[in-house]
Amino acid sequence: MLSLLKPVLRWSLRLSLAGLLLLALLALGVRVSFSLLPLFHERVVSYLNDQLDTDFVIDVLEPEWDGINPTLTLRGLRLQGHEADRPAFLVERLNVELNTVASFLNFTPIADHLEASAISVVLEGDAGKHWSLFGIRQLEEEQEPSRFFDLQTTMHWLSMQGYVDLTNIKLELLPYGQAPVVFDTHHLSLSEKSGQKQLEWLLKIGEGSVEFTAYGNGTNRWNSDWSGALAVKDADLSRLCLLTDDCSQYGLLDARLDADSQWRFQTGHWQVDGDLALTNLFYGTDGQLSTVPASFSTELKAMGYSQGQVVSDWSTEFNNTRVTQGENQVLIKNAEVRGHHQGETTINLAVKTLDLVPVKHLALESGLLPESAADLVSTLDPSGTLRDITIRYLPDRDPLADGSIVTKARLGNVAVGAWEGAPSAGNVSGWLHMNTLSGYFDLETKDFKLGFPELFHDGWTFYSAKARLYWDVVDDIYRLKSDDISVVGDEGSLNGKMLLDIPFGRKANEPNYLDIDIGIADGDARFAKKYLPVHILDKDLSEWLETAIVGATIHQGGFSMEGPLDSDSEEPLLWNLFFDVEEGEFVYDPDWPAVTDLKGRIFVDDDEVLIEAERGKTFDTTLEQAKVSLDLNDKLMTLHLDSKVQGPGKDIIRLLTETPLAEYADDSARGWAMDGDFSGHFNLALPIEDVEKVSVQIGLETSNGYFATRSPDVQLDQIRGAFSYDLQNGLQADQIEARFLGNKVSGSIASTIDYRGNETMELNWQGKMATDSLQSWLELDFLSLLEGAADYTGSLILQNSGDLQAQLSIQSDLEGLEIELPAPLGIAAQDKNPMDIRLNVFRDRNELFARLGDVGQARFLFDPEFDFKAAAVHLGKDGALPVIEPDKILVSGSIPELDIGPWFDIFDGQPPGEDELNLLSQVEMDNVKIDKLIYDEYSWDDLLLRVKPGANYTEVTVNSEPVDGQLLIPSRPSLPFTLDLNRLHLPELSEQEEGKEQEEEENWLTSIDPRELPSAIVRIDSLKVGPRDLGDLSFIIQPAPDGKRISDIKSRIEGNNFTGTVDWLYINGQHQTRYQGSLRGKHIDKLQESFGLPVLVEAKDTRIEASLEWQGSPLEVNMSTLNGSLKLRHKNGILKQLEGGAGGALKVFGIFNTETLQRRLMLDFSDLYSSGVSFDTVTGLLDFDNGIITFKDPLLVEGPSSDFKLDGLVNMRDEVMDLNLVVTLPVTSNLPVLSVLFGTAPQVAGVIYLVDKLLGRQVDQLASIRYRITGSFDEPSVTLNQLFSGNAKKSGSGDL
Repeated sequence: MLSLLKPVLRWSLRLSLAGLLLLALLALGVRVSFSLLPLFHERVVSYLNDQLDTDFVIDVLEPEWDGINPTLTLRGLRLQGHEADRPAFLVERLNVELNTVASFLNFTPIADHLEASAISVVLEGDAGKHWSLFGIRQLEEEQEPSRFFDLQTTMHWLSMQGYVDLTNIKLELLPYGQAPVVFDTHHLSLSEKSGQKQLEWLLKIGEGSVEFTAYGNGTNRWNSDWSGALAVKDADLSRLCLLTDDCSQYGLLDARLDADSQWRFQTGHWQVDGDLALTNLFYGTDGQLSTVPASFSTELKAMGYSQGQVVSDWSTEFNNTRVTQGENQVLIKNAEVRGHHQGETTINLAVKTLDLVPVKHLALESGLLPESAADLVSTLDPSGTLRDITIRYLPDRDPLADGSIVTKARLGNVAVGAWEGAPSAGNVSGWLHMNTLSGYFDLETKDFKLGFPELFHDGWTFYSAKARLYWDVVDDIYRLKSDDISVVGDEGSLNGKMLLDIPFGRKANEPNYLDIDIGIADGDARFAKKYLPVHILDKDLSEWLETAIVGATIHQGGFSMEGPLDSDSEEPLLWNLFFDVEEGEFVYDPDWPAVTDLKGRIFVDDDEVLIEAERGKTFDTTLEQAKVSLDLNDKLMTLHLDSKVQGPGKDIIRLLTETPLAEYADDSARGWAMDGDFSGHFNLALPIEDVEKVSVQIGLETSNGYFATRSPDVQLDQIRGAFSYDLQNGLQADQIEARFLGNKVSGSIASTIDYRGNETMELNWQGKMATDSLQSWLELDFLSLLEGAADYTGSLILQNSGDLQAQLSIQSDLEGLEIELPAPLGIAAQDKNPMDIRLNVFRDRNELFARLGDVGQARFLFDPEFDFKAAAVHLGKDGALPVIEPDKILVSGSIPELDIGPWFDIFDGQPPGEDELNLLSQVEMDNVKIDKLIYDEYSWDDLLLRVKPGANYTEVTVNSEPVDGQLLIPSRPSLPFTLDLNRLHLPELSEQEEGKEQEEEENWLTSIDPRELPSAIVRIDSLKVGPRDLGDLSFIIQPAPDGKRISDIKSRIEGNNFTGTVDWLYINGQHQTRYQGSLRGKHIDKLQESFGLPVLVEAKDTRIEASLEWQGSPLEVNMSTLNGSLKLRHKNGILKQLEGGAGGALKVFGIFNTETLQRRLMLDFSDLYSSGVSFDTVTGLLDFDNGIITFKDPLLVEGPSSDFKLDGLVNMRDEVMDLNLVVTLPVTSNLPVLSVLFGTAPQVAGVIYLVDKLLGRQVDQLASIRYRITGSFDEPSVTLNQLFSGNAKKSGSGDL
């Protein structure tokens, strides 16, 4: 733009100096003609108007001479276009005096004095940025090339001027399509003071200003000396930008310039020092306007040497330079630019430190970069620091010529991203030396990072790196190479070389080419997987390769890759990895066990993965001579593992349960256990792309193996034999030996797999089994009743499909076993009785089948945890099992003969507990027939037994001729038992059997704790023993403190009613019994007959009341501890004489017969007890006190012809007595006191013994009315005390 303005400005200057030129012509011609110039005023104006096609006006033109120096005064000079509304050029006043001599000598105008004011120039521009005076057509003239500004010449020209004073000079620019811009020169003055020239210039630019001062002297260009200052304050730089084309092309929209500097020029040398700042900088590029203001500031120091228009040497130093835009700021503390011109120009740039991150952010944020360059910067994403930067630029040469640009720098932790196949790098440190098309870099750094993102998943990281990298551009190929790379990383120490070709230009369509070779030593294979080119491999393959080699110690190894980096290229990219390792871990599939502690060699290339291992481990199994291979060209990518193995049996279970084999076997082995030492061969073919097509072959041998299943519980140890396993045939073993339940067995294993993949494994064995081992194995309580050992065969079937998961079968003839149970379950050791036990394990239940010869069969149902759920039992050899029902135990069939006495002995008479009650509440029988039921000496034929459980009770019903009724067994202990019999007819027992039974019953009650007895309600409508009818009986057993209470005792026997209550206690390990009750009836003789006793008393009315207690059970009446009272009354009866003399009973009671009175007086009573004594009443009240019996009311017998009294006491502990007997009339034979006492109750039956002692001797004669009976029970002494005395004398005054 400056080149366009110069002609306009020259024409303006010519017009301004037209008068001066005219004056010069006149001075050369005729001096007088100068003074006549005003005469030609009009003609000159008219001529200029014609030439310029304008309105040109000069109001005043006054030429004068000052000696030889012409002077000229102008007023009102105006130049205006015909159609313009204002002048394009205006000079209000101009006074000038030329120095004629100096001007001619220097061939340039030199003024002694120049004054001007109110000068105005208006320029307008067009779309082509051509400038002209406002309203005036542009003058056509050949454009001269602009000349370089000659500072030295300019300073010399200024020093020759005299006095210059220009004020109020205004330049107005009217750019095309933009607002006007005005430059206002407040003043421009040049003066001389003290021999020095002084120049002052003040320019107003909007609200800002530019102030320039200069001080100097010298008229010779070789010895001039000038200095000054330049101060710019808030100058609108966008207005100055209109004056130059170079500025406008950057689209500067707005900027504020501030500067404060000093300068000096001396004989060609110049120097500038100062501060420069640009603020509020806005610009536009490619139609995009910046929205964030930018700023620039620096401390500037420049110097140089000029020879005319040529600056031969110069330098500029920038300190604390800041470039800021928004939050982005670049700080360059020190930078220097030097220039030199001697033949050719050399420019050198030196920067001490440059942080790349802010430079990158600022460059991208500014938008000044071309799109391609911005994309490159974004891709490279540089970071780090450049230090000691030097750039040498030879602008006179071709920029692409070698040496035209030379750069050197020291890189510190520089990082760049990958680009066009070139790797990314991080923490790059070292020295850089580069020309335009070639260079090298000496790398020496720590924590070095290198990445090929188009090939490898992750970047490579190394502890240290050292290398020299070369690059060059040859034939449109950018080549990066290094012949000596040395790095240390997690994978070990690496050495190698690298070459990378990146075509461009004419070869841009060719692929990048990479050739890299790396050797590894003393490393860790965990980190070597980063050399796998995963991005050019199949996704599944790359994922497998990355995870397969988990770790290993590398002794030596290597990595190489060569070929084009373009997957579409016909030429393949070849690569391979090799490692010699130990302590390796290889995870060929996450679902299969890893190979650990691997020692061998690993080969991986673009065709195959191969591992040759001398040894290794999987689980706790040792692998030897193992080989793993994978053909990468196989579509299924089948991995083959072949190895010798040696390890524990538990690893076989882990293989079958912790690998995909568990799915093939439907987790059937999850309930297995194995141990021991196994050795053999293992082969695995695993298609990675289709793992369901896996193939496994295992062959193993053992001499101490162990195998067990959890459900059912089968355990084999000390196994010897060979096994094989594959997915087509399952587990196989032709002949094995083992120990099962402590005994040696032999057998085989066979498996079958159907077309659906369902596997069935069958284990068969035979051997001898001891009963204690069988019971501890099956945990069936009834097996504890078996003793001995027997041969048997066993079978275990395991399935991985269907509802049935396992079946265990045991068969034996039981020869050698003894079942210690009563008949019909009891078996002798020499007997043979086939037994079959079968346990079926289902997914949702367990079933147990058992058959024992002709005894019967049973089926038990359990839940998966073996909690009992239901059962079905059939007794006898014929018939079928009942249909099983939930929560029931169904029993059917028949029993030929059942003796329940031995069964009672087994259970020891103890009542059932809560568990037994719950189990019993589930039993249900439907007319189970018992042909003959035996209990002790009793037997019943043809019994039908029914058991029906209910909500609260289990109802047991018995139907037979002797027994008919039901027993209600409660389902919980809080409810009572209920026995309700219509009849209970027992057979007659002999006296010996009855006495034995009574003794056993007494002993039986002693062994029972009454506190543990259940509550019960008992009712028997008809009770008979042989032909004797015992009537009915009912009572209730209820809890009581420390025992049980038997209350509401009711019995009606032959017209006699027996009632009462018994408290049976158990305190401190001792039994105690309390009884309170009564007997009332009219046929006591029949009661005696019903109990099988001799009739001692016959009476039409009997009443007996008793309140007694003793130490012992209810059937163990202990006379020495008996306490309480007994009151009796008989009416209208007979005291019967016992057959055979009453067995030692005291025969002193009778009724006196008047016919034999003389004999009574003579003490002859032989006729009193010969047949019996009739009586009207018999009364008495006995008191029991710990074995001492006293007659609280005398025993009084009143008869129709005689009566008598018995009084005194009896010591049962010492078996002595002291009694008084008073006879009022003679009596007959014996006093049947026994029958009187027996008529009370069984609980006081012990009194019989006492009475027997008292009445054991016969009194044949009665000579006196009172007798005294003393002495021991065995030898009592009877003495006549007094005759005809009607009162009984109290006895017991003496010691007993």
